[in-house]
Amino acid sequence: MDEAISQRLFEPFFTTKGTDQGTGLGLSIIYAIVRNHDGEIAVESEQGVGTTFKVVLPVVEKSYPQTCPLMQELSRTLSDCGSLG
Repeated sequence: MDEAISQRLFEPFFTTKGTDQGTGLGLSIIYAIVRNHDGEIAVESEQGVGTTFKVVLPVVEKSYPQTCPLMQELSRTLSDCGSLG
């Protein structure tokens, strides 16, 4: 992508697609989520070659109750991934 596009990537409603192909909210939402979790997002792009997004999030040690549905689902997912190897 060129420099003009890379400068606007995370702006809400910015898109390079046609009016019927997207809202331009995807990257702005990702940016907000990453920043709200004290993370960083970096973009490397070479026009005609490709673009790489690097997301860095801090490690947080928290204890969640085992009854939390999200943690139960995460535990099942991680168990399933471990059994693939």
